Amino acid sequence: MYYAREKGWTTPEKSIVEGAKFIGKNYINIGQDTLYLQKFDLIAADGLYDHQYMGNLLAPQHEASNLTSVMTSLGSSTITFSIPVFNNMPNEPLPQPTADGNPNSYLSEIKVDGYSLTPRFTEGVMAYDIIVPTETSSVNVLATPMVSSSKVTGTGKINLNASGTTTVKITVTPSYGGNRVYTLYIAKSGSASGPDPAPDSTVALGDVNGDNKKNISDAVIIMKQIQQRYLQNIFDDLLQLYLVFQPTKNHKLPKEHILNM
Repeated sequence: MYYAREKGWTTPEKSIVEGAKFIGKNYINIGQDTLYLQKFDLIAADGLYDHQYMGNLLAPQHEASNLTSVMTSLGSSTITFSIPVFNNMPNEPLPQPTADGNPNSYLSEIKVDGYSLTPRFTEGVMAYDIIVPTETSSVNVLATPMVSSSKVTGTGKINLNASGTTTVKITVTPSYGGNRVYTLYIAKSGSASGPDPAPDSTVALGDVNGDNKKNISDAVIIMKQIQQRYLQNIFDDLLQLYLVFQPTKNHKLPKEHILNM
């Protein structure tokens, strides 16, 4: 939106026309003239693999499906395919993966009733320490998956070792893809003073792993969160938005549909 506003693309019509010019000049005219090549840069003169238009791995497939529908509705019967050929390609095309579902295997929350986690919970941190009084025989562990289709095991009532540390493995199984394991190390303190106090609410913003430092470790966690939460489907959402505002024959966009940029 910022780029479009700076360039004066203040109406859907301007955005479509100027966006097409942008793609033509920066991609199609230098040889990245298919959706595949715009995603997988195999020919850019200033270095391979870097000059990409889109971040969504599945964007070429999704956009091609939409374009096919549009061309079919317009009565177009001629389609030319440009297929890159690589070394050591199989003689026969591989079958399309049939797996379906959400690969998100993160938790949005871990709680141990009455006790605090160290560091504070962050979805990208896989291990935590909990201190309990010596006489504690069990704790109740709660964990919430980020997406409801994921299954979580290793929670509920956890019986603790008589001494030393009890290791708890919380496994998140998504509807598609590999598992993710969070680990709790529950140690007995030798003190019967009760549960730990609540985490310090004055910890500086940006210290996402709770180690009282702001460094590259925090940045990596934040970037993983951004990628996981927002980038999986963002390109598809933008495409749907484009289709909403795309003018159709003999149809004017209602005034209230014009984006205020």
